[in-house]
Amino acid sequence: MKADTTASIATAPKPEPAIVSPPPAATLAPPSPKPIPAPVVASAPTPDAPAFAVTPAVYIPIPQPRPAYPQATARVIHTGMKLAARGYADGVYTGPAADAYYGIIQIQALVQGGRLTALKVLKYPNDRRTSISINRQALPMLRDEAISAQSADVDIISGATLTSRAFIQSLGGALKKASS
Repeated sequence: MKADTTASIATAPKPEPAIVSPPPAATLAPPSPKPIPAPVVASAPTPDAPAFAVTPAVYIPIPQPRPAYPQATARVIHTGMKLAARGYADGVYTGPAADAYYGIIQIQALVQGGRLTALKVLKYPNDRRTSISINRQALPMLRDEAISAQSADVDIISGATLTSRAFIQSLGGALKKASS
């Protein structure tokens, strides 16, 4: 006869609440220890019972080795400002008046020691509150970037596209005069 080797988990029946009268005061005995239930041990699964794998509560990925990449040469892509290759003749040069749609922008460039040292904005749109707000932020940024780049090749400022294009056009004309 074959013995049943499957383990089962038995639930203990709920005890019925009982009314217990207190023991007489003279005969107090220490409480008896509660029996400790024996742990349930699962035996090997039988062909009829499904086998379950124990999985951890948290998924922990197993580190994998890095793939071997071929030794490729690094490509360097230069973006942003470009430095001027040649110096400029010393002096003060005024660029042409450039249309910024809402007004005219005109730039004056000061060259000392062959380098662009200062820019002065002679004309800019200042008749509307929006134009004043945009130019108050954009023109100092364009000025600083042009002086550090030593050319009119500067990035266009988002939100001040028309101002930036007119600034670049006027400064380009002034620096063209300074280089010839």
